[in-house]
Amino acid sequence: MFGVILSEVPVATAGVGCGVLATTQQTSFALGTGLLGTLFVSLAASSSVGPAAAFRVLVGIDAAPALLIIGLSTRLPDPRRGRSLRVRSHHLTRQPAGRRADQRDRAA
Repeated sequence: MFGVILSEVPVATAGVGCGVLATTQQTSFALGTGLLGTLFVSLAASSSVGPAAAFRVLVGIDAAPALLIIGLSTRLPDPRRGRSLRVRSHHLTRQPAGRRADQRDRAA
């Protein structure tokens, strides 16, 4: 998924883009864990809910976005099909899939 997200980032700033993406991902994991942990403790401590019901609520909360992400990920472009990316002269250029650079250069 990182490849799809970073596919449009220029080569010169690819390191920055990857760093921002990794930082965002780690921050999201930490915040999600903290929020879900707080919710679990709050629900489990409640005399009306209890730990077993709190666990079931959190599994449902975790499962819903996971299923949504799985469903939406099927709509992402497949990097193995379509256009391939090729680095040439320090610039990122696109070439049609299935044609090698030397074939393209001879055709021009």
